[in-house]
Amino acid sequence: MAGFVDLHLPCVQEKELLQKLVETAAHLGYSTVAIRYVVDYEEKKKEIVKPVSPAELFSTLPLVQGKSKPIKILSRLTLVVSHPSHCNILRATSTNIKFYDIFAVFPKNGKLFHVACMTLDVDLVCIHVTEKLPFYIKRPSVNVAMDRGIYFEHLRACHQRLHHAEVHHLKCAQPDADLPRKEYNFVQCCRKASTTPRPL
Repeated sequence: MAGFVDLHLPCVQEKELLQKLVETAAHLGYSTVAIRYVVDYEEKKKEIVKPVSPAELFSTLPLVQGKSKPIKILSRLTLVVSHPSHCNILRATSTNIKFYDIFAVFPKNGKLFHVACMTLDVDLVCIHVTEKLPFYIKRPSVNVAMDRGIYFEHLRACHQRLHHAEVHHLKCAQPDADLPRKEYNFVQCCRKASTTPRPL
């Protein structure tokens, strides 16, 4: 049976909260998580930081519930691009690029969507499913991306909200008895849990 995977764990500044996110994911049965770092070229800050390593978070990784195996922690870089030049960083030999395990691109127009599918060395192409796209998705581009082993990630919130950790959602796979089965605000759920005397 395949394990649950969450590739959208927000990178929050508070180390304790990030630890709580990972611990909660392991408790819910997630075998792998990816800590997400976002570089948005529509904003001023464009620096690619070095991702936090699992060893910096835990001396001993949390065990996945029901499997007795440690959770796997990956790092993910998501680039929000609106101009072809924004993609050059993926071709550059940045000192911090090499520390990431997953590369995702969020193209804001049809030309960049085509470029991402056809030539970019990425793992994921992000697209909205709750908003009308400003371009048409062409089947040939999708077919080439699939042949190249690229996956498509469907975003269910606008990027401005997605960029902030407070609105990141995780569908609970194995919720506690006192948590109904539904989509939770993962960060807020962990913050609440950290102040409530309930074992994880």
